[in-house]
Amino acid sequence: MKIINKVMIIVLILISNITIGQNGTTQDKNIFTKIELLVRHSRKIIDKEVHITIFNRPEPKKSEIFVWTTDADKETSVKPDFRIKISKDEYSQIEKLIHSIDIDSFVKFENRIGVDGYECQLTYGDSMSSISLNAWSPSSNTEERQLQTYLKVCNMILKAAKKEEL
Repeated sequence: MKIINKVMIIVLILISNITIGQNGTTQDKNIFTKIELLVRHSRKIIDKEVHITIFNRPEPKKSEIFVWTTDADKETSVKPDFRIKISKDEYSQIEKLIHSIDIDSFVKFENRIGVDGYECQLTYGDSMSSISLNAWSPSSNTEERQLQTYLKVCNMILKAAKKEEL
């Protein structure tokens, strides 16, 4: 009886390891991810928001960028102003740079506080979880606040969406 229990446990462990291994490789290729950038200018400067969403779907060979520009007082419409396609390679470059942002330094410097300027909110994740990083005027005192990588990501997204750099 004890031998059968041990054999069953070993078989269950092997099956669970095989399943976990297969899910890990399959999931990486089939996961739906998105990157969002929201730029809000201070109402004293410009009354506009720019909302850029990049969807990376598992199947098509290209990712899609959706761009919304709205008045700050109004709700974002469901239909984007325009959409463009970018290559999976471009998406991967942006994604790789996001992964290299030092979250500890970002939080340590309280980068989301400011009086005049603009706010950038960068969100990255999948359908189950995401992380958002807010920075006030990241092009101001960038090195001092250790926002070089964050600003580079924001500018890459804006360039991909055919917009001006911050």
